[in-house]
Amino acid sequence: MQRLALSSALLTWAPDHVSAGDAPPWQEHGRLRVSDSGCYLQHEDGTPFFWLGDTAWQLFVALDRDETRHYLDNRAGKGFNVIQAVLLGEYRYKLADRGLGPTRNGHLPLVDGDPARPLVNDGPGNDYWDDVENVLDEAARRGLYVGLLPVWGCNYVSGVSGSPGKPIFNTTNARTYGRFLGERYREQPNIIWILGGDDNPVQKGDVRPVYRAMAEGIAEGVTGKRPAWNQPHEAWDDVLMSFHPRGGQQSSRWLHQDAWLDLNMLQVGHGGGRNNPNSYRFIEADRGLQPPKPVLDAEPPYEDHPNWKDWREAKPEDRDAVRFRAFDVRQAAYWSVLSGAAGYTYGHHAVWPFYVEGSHPINFPDRPWTDAIDRPGARQMTHVRKLFETYTLDRLVPDQTQNLDGSPAIRVARDVRGTFLLAYTPEGHPLRLDLTPLVPGERRATWYDPRTGQVRDAAEVPPGRQQHTFDPPGGPAPGNDWILIVE
Repeated sequence: MQRLALSSALLTWAPDHVSAGDAPPWQEHGRLRVSDSGCYLQHEDGTPFFWLGDTAWQLFVALDRDETRHYLDNRAGKGFNVIQAVLLGEYRYKLADRGLGPTRNGHLPLVDGDPARPLVNDGPGNDYWDDVENVLDEAARRGLYVGLLPVWGCNYVSGVSGSPGKPIFNTTNARTYGRFLGERYREQPNIIWILGGDDNPVQKGDVRPVYRAMAEGIAEGVTGKRPAWNQPHEAWDDVLMSFHPRGGQQSSRWLHQDAWLDLNMLQVGHGGGRNNPNSYRFIEADRGLQPPKPVLDAEPPYEDHPNWKDWREAKPEDRDAVRFRAFDVRQAAYWSVLSGAAGYTYGHHAVWPFYVEGSHPINFPDRPWTDAIDRPGARQMTHVRKLFETYTLDRLVPDQTQNLDGSPAIRVARDVRGTFLLAYTPEGHPLRLDLTPLVPGERRATWYDPRTGQVRDAAEVPPGRQQHTFDPPGGPAPGNDWILIVE
């Protein structure tokens, strides 16, 4: 690795925006799969895959084709490589037209709201599922994967949502619907299947059988084989699957041992306040499970979302001060990845519903989505991905024993070969580190700025020094976060 070129590479890096003549990652490197360690994702040829997602839940119904292209261009240009979107979307307040359709083309997804009867018309561009395929194709042209949720489960499977839930699924029609989706999109190379949708499968009763039937149906539709949810089967290798839970929860709590679940997801969410330790605690807990499976935060605090812990107590004129901002999403990202996550999903509060002025606002958005896509936190996600594609995840081992002060806010990970370590300090506090896991020899230390992606030299490490304290630029203050690189 050309470490000395890191700074200039970061300033000029062009993410995976596929242009004419370029091969998308699934063509260049093969399908996505779980790594041999069980902890990360990689392509078939062994190339590591760092998941940098964006939550665009209402993408299929909220945007027309020009808006879709504009949004996807923006996300590809910032280095996002997974777009998380839901087919049967969220239904809240006055969003009846955002749940079971229609799309902007006026197409409904189901006959009489029945999941066993998808509404399909002859000819191209004539139904809901054609509209979905157009979005999948546009994403593929830009080298983007789509984390595809069949349904927003808290409304339509379990009905646990505090908003008007309308459960319409059972084990029979879930299997039928899953098989339809698998057959309909079996040739799409850029789908990652995500069941759930803000849902806890054991809450108002146990709806795991419904999701398991849906997973079996998808696998049957894609492969033509009939795997069982609790049995190893080659068909599961052809359908990368995960599950999106409710806030403050982990999919592993209910589903870790299921054969269909390749990747655990958690949702730190928006209710735990600032500096929510679940950003690293949940990751560490899942990394300790057997068998090992990759894990990532699929819905952290959204940029510009109200911090519910403080919002309700704040005076109206003070509420802008208690929204999550760029630092909050940066901190959650570096905390989780340095604790062992396979990537990170960013989100913006106005982007997931594609809020525009004049439409019904959900939970106090403060700007339209067309402005929100260029917020500082979104731009800074570029630097998250670049860092962890330079110091690749397949070589990283979280190791808090190197953090000699023991502060849980500081997260440390090292290379399995002992050639480098990374340490994150969210508020500019000094880092006192144990360097003994690094191979003997000359050591170079640099500071990586998560706001800009620039690198600057740190203090020289005396030869043979096994413990050393590193002082980051600037004084201790919230938001003065830095990543130390020692190699």
